[in-house]
Formats: sequence, C-alpha cells, structure tokens
Amino acid sequence: TFIKLGQLLSTRSDLLPPDVIVELAKLQDQVPPVPFELIRQVIETELGQPLEKIFSSFEQTPLGSASLGQVHLATLPDHRQVVVKVQRPGVAKIIDTDLLVLADLARLAEHRTPWGRIYSFSEMVEEFSRSLREELDYTVESRHAERIAAGFNGDPTVRIPAVLWELTTTRISTQEYFAGISLE
Repeated sequence: TFIKLGQLLSTRSDLLPPDVIVELAKLQDQVPPVPFELIRQVIETELGQPLEKIFSSFEQTPLGSASLGQVHLATLPDHRQVVVKVQRPGVAKIIDTDLLVLADLARLAEHRTPWGRIYSFSEMVEEFSRSLREELDYTVESRHAERIAAGFNGDPTVRIPAVLWELTTTRISTQEYFAGISLE
C-alpha cells in the first residue's frame, strides 16, 4: 500500500520537492520479486491445475515485479507466447490493514495539523482505497484492455494484447505476448 502511495506521490511535483520526487520515483520499478514457488501456488490455486498442464513452459524469473504482482513469460501448449501477471500472495489482506492505518492517519491529520484543516485527507484516502482495491481485481484491468483495444480497432499503428479469459481470474491476468519497448 505504501509503495503504491509513494508511486502516486512521485507523480505530484506540484506537492513535493524535486529531491523527494526523485526518491519516490524509484518505487516505480524497483520492487523485489516474490519467490517462484509462491507464484506457482497462486497460479495453481486460481486455475485449479498444475502449472505444467496449463503451460508448456513458464519462466521462473519475472519480466517485471511491482507492488501488487509480477509478470512472467510463458508458452501455451499451442506454442503461443503469453505474459502471466500474478498477484503477490496475501497482498489483499495487507492492503486492507494498511488502508485502515491510512484512514486513521488521515483523520488524525485533519484534526491536528494546519494542512489537515485545508485538505480533506479522509476523502483522498477513500479515493485511493477505491482505486487500489479495483487494481487488485485483474479482471477489471483485463476488461479495460479490451475496451481500449476496441477503441483502436482498425488502427494498424496500435496493437493491444488480447486477453486469454480462460486463464484470467481476479488474481491472474494472461495476455498474448509481443515484444515492445519501454515507454521510458
């Protein structure tokens, strides 16, 4: 939760000084990965089958790791390459606890600080909570991807990976893979 909050604040140069923004920006892509065996457990629990029955190959080292999950390259039995985004085990429970702490801190700040009397920290925490909880449901993200793809249908300059719904749950998102470059 606090990594996500730091990531959000790293985009707010209107609120924080440049040196703080630089430090918080490190949270965008420097999150250590979860051990593979824990990732395997999430996949097998969510999809109800052993990993080897679902994929003909599965890279144990993630392509990327973030605060809520990590992404692995895999190959399906029909030889299509896919990326599998897997939620960190236990992250939803941790976030629920952290959000309660944030809500308490927001109320405290509103009653005891000059900034708290100006800004509605409780409303900010409520919006952050809503957004973060939605981000925990990978089916929401997958539906957004499909809506974006539909909006660019027929445009040969934009390509959005297709969602493989039979391998997508609230905690796993599987999409077709194609090589690209970082927006950075």
